[in-house]
Amino acid sequence: MAIQWADDFSRYGTGSNSRLRMLEGLPYAVIGSATGIGQVTASPDPTDTGQAFRLANGSFNVISSAFRIALPTVVSGTVGVCFRAWLGSLPDTSLARPRLIGTCRSDNTYLAYLQVEQNGALTVIGRVSGVDTQLATTTNPVIQPSSFNHYEFIHNKAAGTGSVYVNGVQQLTFTGVDTADNIVFAAFSPSSNTGSFITNTWIKDLVIWDGTGSQNNSLMGTVIVRSIRPDGDVALGDWTPSTGTTGFNLLAKTTPNDATYLSASDVPMPSAAMQFTMSNLPPDITSVRGLVPVIRVRKIDGGDAQVQAGVSPNGTNWDDGANRPITSAFTYY
Repeated sequence: MAIQWADDFSRYGTGSNSRLRMLEGLPYAVIGSATGIGQVTASPDPTDTGQAFRLANGSFNVISSAFRIALPTVVSGTVGVCFRAWLGSLPDTSLARPRLIGTCRSDNTYLAYLQVEQNGALTVIGRVSGVDTQLATTTNPVIQPSSFNHYEFIHNKAAGTGSVYVNGVQQLTFTGVDTADNIVFAAFSPSSNTGSFITNTWIKDLVIWDGTGSQNNSLMGTVIVRSIRPDGDVALGDWTPSTGTTGFNLLAKTTPNDATYLSASDVPMPSAAMQFTMSNLPPDITSVRGLVPVIRVRKIDGGDAQVQAGVSPNGTNWDDGANRPITSAFTYY
């Protein structure tokens, strides 16, 4: 594995319901909450027609509980987190300095995190001999408010080292982080204190990678996450639309609607696969780093059921994912 997860936040709808959908089977372990915050919204960038996740603050005085992702594979080597972040303003007090991204061990305490200073400088704080310690800072401003900047935060757990890139340019390196604990979580927070935070903080274009495998296992660079959806039926196999005669339109949703779906019975077993063509990427895309198939599915009783998703460039050569045991509640896999 190299790319563990990627998201453009376009499949959950917006508002309070998006919070519920994101917690249905995906890596999102905790989503902070406040009125109108901690949910997917329209992008704050007036030139952007997409969506973004608006960060809320944490709870119970745990800063890293604001927006926490349980890594699908615990990392004992290197993890990288790419994302774009929008700050509506720079922090007005030291308590409101965002811990924009951090890596955490199993008890959810930080191993290392990136903090935005009041003047727009960036600082890395790391756990050294069990104590949070400043490891590196730019001193001078690096970012500005009301714009999406692309960040890549890389932490090599085994060596206790790392680096920070902003808009493709390396801004910081750090060393000396404790190496005893694996990286279990990636955490975002709009503050350094649960009582004060920047309310207008959004993230998008999220990618999490690790150092394993033969591709996408080192510096990712400036990337965008795009959703491509079914746009035509190739074959429905043993699957039946809940309404109408086509299947792709029941799957190509930007807001979940569990009242429309495709279903298959337990005879025959396994069911003949349904196949769909996918929408094209925009013509200005020059390269693709990887594909992360995501499905939303349930079974209707307590019996065994598994679903497998695969992708193909030509309908002949297939790259199949794992057989996923599924539950009786609609869940993302």
